Amino acid sequence: MAMRAQNLNYYTSLKENAPEDFEFGVLQLPEFKAGSGHWSWGGGFTVEVPHGAKHVKESADFIKYLTSEKVQQKFGAASFDIMANENANNNLISGDELDKTGQMIYAMAAKNMKETIMTPVPLTAPDFTNLIQEQIDAALLGNKSAKQALGDAQTAVENLVKQHK
Repeated sequence: MAMRAQNLNYYTSLKENAPEDFEFGVLQLPEFKAGSGHWSWGGGFTVEVPHGAKHVKESADFIKYLTSEKVQQKFGAASFDIMANENANNNLISGDELDKTGQMIYAMAAKNMKETIMTPVPLTAPDFTNLIQEQIDAALLGNKSAKQALGDAQTAVENLVKQHK
């Protein structure tokens, strides 16, 4: 059995691209050491009124709209992303917008938020995940050994950091 850590909205890709008989499951990431607890990492998005904006009230109204329960629920159902509005998340878990599998995935993600630490993208390494993903793909396709891909990913990210210091 293979295991791959992916973000919640990877499910949208599975729904669109996986064969109908594709079997998968979701679980919390295993503990590093027995008794240390499950863990996860996450990022997030922000909406804000920029300094010097000409239409502050309208911008604030738009932010209220974007973060409203109805809009967050609709976006969460379409993107399979955990929303800032907890009511929207709970509605997706218990409502009828998602199928059973979708509800199960969303429930696991919501539960896992208790163990999730924020890991924003460093300013010195924008888009580093693409560099790493390229090496993961090379290893999975058999074009490189896992050790070589890991070394190449490390070098690529270090070079990216040097470029942005």
